[in-house]
Amino acid sequence: APYVHPVISKVRVEPGSQEEMIEAMETHPKLKAAPLILDDFSTGDTTRVIVNLADPGRDSVSAVRQDFNNPAARATLTTDVASAQDRVINAVNTKDIQITNRFIYVFGFSAEVTVEGLAALINHPEVATINEDGIRHPHLAQGIPLINASTVRSSYNGQGMSIAICDTGVDYTHPRLGGGGFPNTKVIGGTDTGENDADPMDEQGHGTSCAGIAAGNLGTSGDYIGGVAYNAKIYAVKMSRTDIDHSAYDSDMVQAWEWCVTHQNDNVNYPIKIISTSFGGGYYTSEASCDSYNASMTTAAANAKAAGMTLFVSTGNDGFCDGTGWPGGISHVVGVGAVYDANIGRHPETGFVGCISLNSCVGFTAGCGCSSGNCYIDYTTAADQVTTYSSSASFMELFGPSNDTYTTALGGGFRDDFGGTSAACPYAAGAAAALQSAAKGETGSFLTPAQVQSILESTGDSITDPKASPAVTKPRVNLGKAVDALVSDNLLFFWAHSIHTTSPVWTEVSTGESNAKCGLSSTWNPNSPTFWVIWLSYIASQGSSEQVKAVRIHGFTGFPEIIQTNSNYTGWKETTSISAYADTVICAYEQAVSRSDYGIRYDVSYNAGSSWNYGTWDPDPGNDLKFPSVTCRGGQGSAITYIEATPYGSFDHVWFRYRDHYSSGMWSAEVAQINDKDVGNAYPVYIQWFPPLRGKTYAYGVTYLSWDEASGVPYFDRSDGGVPYPVGAIDLLLLDE
Repeated sequence: APYVHPVISKVRVEPGSQEEMIEAMETHPKLKAAPLILDDFSTGDTTRVIVNLADPGRDSVSAVRQDFNNPAARATLTTDVASAQDRVINAVNTKDIQITNRFIYVFGFSAEVTVEGLAALINHPEVATINEDGIRHPHLAQGIPLINASTVRSSYNGQGMSIAICDTGVDYTHPRLGGGGFPNTKVIGGTDTGENDADPMDEQGHGTSCAGIAAGNLGTSGDYIGGVAYNAKIYAVKMSRTDIDHSAYDSDMVQAWEWCVTHQNDNVNYPIKIISTSFGGGYYTSEASCDSYNASMTTAAANAKAAGMTLFVSTGNDGFCDGTGWPGGISHVVGVGAVYDANIGRHPETGFVGCISLNSCVGFTAGCGCSSGNCYIDYTTAADQVTTYSSSASFMELFGPSNDTYTTALGGGFRDDFGGTSAACPYAAGAAAALQSAAKGETGSFLTPAQVQSILESTGDSITDPKASPAVTKPRVNLGKAVDALVSDNLLFFWAHSIHTTSPVWTEVSTGESNAKCGLSSTWNPNSPTFWVIWLSYIASQGSSEQVKAVRIHGFTGFPEIIQTNSNYTGWKETTSISAYADTVICAYEQAVSRSDYGIRYDVSYNAGSSWNYGTWDPDPGNDLKFPSVTCRGGQGSAITYIEATPYGSFDHVWFRYRDHYSSGMWSAEVAQINDKDVGNAYPVYIQWFPPLRGKTYAYGVTYLSWDEASGVPYFDRSDGGVPYPVGAIDLLLLDE
């Protein structure tokens, strides 16, 4: 049944002459910016519109559909949208309406209509509002070091995801953008929503330059060193049309963002996580006015964000002091303004002027040759100086570098003059892709769009645009700081006040360390003569030279003290293990200079952390040593287990070493693998010293998880009492027993 929103206007346009109907529509509440819609009738018989239908799932134009990521709910949504479209379209005489776009997830469509067709749409009870299908233009007019990305991008460079360049298309034959047909190894997909075909080849050059900034392949050609996220893949979504000078209709932009949602996981190894759009127009002085201008575009943005994609949109080059272009001010997108990336001298160069809007609070009109009637000149420039043409507002989000960017150009070459907020937007988008690859690599999952925006905003360098009144201060992207923040957190620990109560009181104590990353291990040491009772170890984030740190805590109510940074060997690390008895402390960890050839490293202190001795076991050729676990208990010495990781799918051994003393000296040789009856991989692995039981002497117990792609089995092995080595796999430990 049709859904009729209670606030939709019921005012009808009655039949009459065209002049009478146009006059009635001039003030009709369903028409947004009616003069823009009706003006076409003064020169022709039709006008292009976007028709926004009543949406039963959203109570406001800026609301986010909470169940959008549920596949069943999304399938139901597409069916409901199509049904609503059919009910409205079928109610209009076919000679009065020509459909140009049917949206997929947005309750609406675009069409070219006559006066009679427009009146019929206004009178339909399911039509909420109608917009002009406006035309948006590319925002025309070296930032990698400026955004602190030079070092970070060597480790995190967009791997494992894609950026959708929604623009004039991409020249996928360019050597840095795949260098072949479509699709290719860089541009792995795309479409043309502007001219409704499957080929997103760029015919103007704007999108190709944006793609090169965001994710062009690594390499050096002149000043070009690859895109910010050079390992990201690209989806080329062409929105522009040649018949309107490579600009785009609003409806084609809606369709482009919807296409990204539908095709987000076409290649599950490279999902679309970022959208970059350097198009826009108009003058909007609030987020609310941007949201309400075109409900379909706002909904498309909300849906893309709900699907996990962060949208970056340029704020525009009109030099506004209190506003942005549309859609750069929509609440669901990240609006990006522009700063100079260096001192480039006068801009524009001598003999030229820049053009900005008469709505700008700066510029000069006398002798101005711009069609806008307002000109500017930046006589001096400097890094992080906001460009005069960059539109700024309190509701924008970020600044990015611009002018004069050296990037990819049509035909396989390069250009050194690309600028405007068009350049700033893909710089920010590329930084977000690098941040997302860091998140995936460091935490195992991607960030939400809200998290991406929050991190980029909170870690950016504050930049003030003085032309605005009051001045607008916003962060300029700093990728290095963003990645550092991603892998930093406060390290906390907890303990029970007493184990002799049914209601223990838990106390939270912070170590004061704000750079903990992963690999947390802890132990307690009731035999400490110096009363260092609790020990912690963890991996601190230090870029590609991650440090293992140890913390000792004096008593159960004492203070924490970071007393050791295991920096003898730098590189990648994954786990740590720490154990203590009396004044002996052992911290073991895996380590590799690169993501291969892991060995086991350990530090031993015999004086409660005052000094340390360093030791190592190197991997066997072709095999890694990983997942160490160490124990030292009961005055009987210390022991360690770890796995020897063979090539994937092969048998992984669990090895055991021990020492029967607490002074410096040799460990035993590797004891034959514990899991000799296991046929799969074996990790993680843990060891624990067992005190004497029933007259026996001490033993060691080892647990490990044996698994393959289909299943995982927990095992428990123990050494024979008094003999400090394991005797082989025994029965499965039934965890529910």
